[in-house]
Amino acid sequence: MVNFLSHPVINGFTSAAAIIIGLSQIKHLFRIQLPNTEHVQEILVALFQNIGDIHWITFGIGVLGIIIIKYGKKIHKAFPAPLVAVVVGILLVYGFNLTEQGVRIVGDVPSGLPTLSLPYFDGNTWSMLFPIALTISLVGFAESFAVAKTIQAKHKTYRLDANQELIALGMANFGAAFFKGYPVTGGFSRTAVNNDAGAKTTMASIISAVLIVLTLLFFTSLFYYLPSAILAAVVLVAVSGLVDFKEPQHLWKKDKVDFSMLVLTFVVTLTLGIEVGIISGMVLSLLVVIYRATRPHMAQLGRIPGTAIFRNVKRFKNLEEREDLLIVRIDGPIYFANVTYIHDTMESWLAAKGGKVKAVVLNMESVTSIDSTGAHELDEWIKTWRAAGMEVSMTAIKGPVRDVMNRWGLLETIGVNYIFLDNASAVDALITHNHADAENWKVYAMQTNDN
Repeated sequence: MVNFLSHPVINGFTSAAAIIIGLSQIKHLFRIQLPNTEHVQEILVALFQNIGDIHWITFGIGVLGIIIIKYGKKIHKAFPAPLVAVVVGILLVYGFNLTEQGVRIVGDVPSGLPTLSLPYFDGNTWSMLFPIALTISLVGFAESFAVAKTIQAKHKTYRLDANQELIALGMANFGAAFFKGYPVTGGFSRTAVNNDAGAKTTMASIISAVLIVLTLLFFTSLFYYLPSAILAAVVLVAVSGLVDFKEPQHLWKKDKVDFSMLVLTFVVTLTLGIEVGIISGMVLSLLVVIYRATRPHMAQLGRIPGTAIFRNVKRFKNLEEREDLLIVRIDGPIYFANVTYIHDTMESWLAAKGGKVKAVVLNMESVTSIDSTGAHELDEWIKTWRAAGMEVSMTAIKGPVRDVMNRWGLLETIGVNYIFLDNASAVDALITHNHADAENWKVYAMQTNDN
């Protein structure tokens, strides 16, 4: 599944998700009313309507937190900037009694650990919830893997195993089921905060879990005066690193198709939500794969003067071409999805030569496989072209492809006299109309087990 999360899709999705998460924290930074939504247009409209209600003391605390977190690392790499911002925020609120000035705080944090309980085993409930649970698990995994890929791109030494990630998420969700937990996924904001703090191994998560347990048991009272603006500052600084401005510029110059995929995923995620965005990105990637698979690269070949080497006539100048000869190389498999495109391309090239073609040479060196549809169509093409007075030859057929052609009788259709090791041999035989050396090629054509 994750093979359909292409780099442009991941880039567009994570950038949009980071913006949505960042905007969701603005209400805590400004202390204004904003809707709980993943649709950026709704957030921006509400932000415009309520911008005059900014609570400046809250905003000042948030900006101070951002400055501490953003520039604290420059003091020393090991400087715990987020922790310092939390401590400073608590001391400011407590010392100056800013709660009376309207600064919102975390307040009472329930202490203690969740109690162990057994899941509810009821067949009707399970059958009703299974489709929803499957959807949540797939989307959650896709989101988790997307942010993991983004973090991996920032650290060239990191290795990411999609199956291992899925196993880890499965174990986490299995454990959460016994403590009335929420569905577990890799969080964007927490992953960004973790990475921003310098975490490099899974020990970071273990240490975080231990600290959370200790906090829930003994230290929840210390966070009573923690301003919400400081928490917003931590998340804002962390997710800002997930917004990539360079990649869209790079793709615009290098690959317009991938640029379009990135922009579409970005826009859909921003306007329709994170879940719709990641699913749309995967579907978009799949559509691009299908589109490219149905249009393999094809090249007309011409001879380099004085040699036995043939090259693409569109890429090399001064190649020798004959009006009565069409040499074509197909770069890819011949199968049900692309046979129409291959046939239409061949027919257009034949038509472009004005009916002067007397022979067609199919270079098969780049054909990796042929399915039943491809074999059937090849058989029809050969018979049709020969019925129209054109001779047909094939060159450089790979062993596995010859196996398929042999099973479907294509070698008999083409004839061993018209199968050659290379283009030069085929062209020379067609020019001289000399196929007397067929026995030399029969051995080659019928060896169905080599490469």
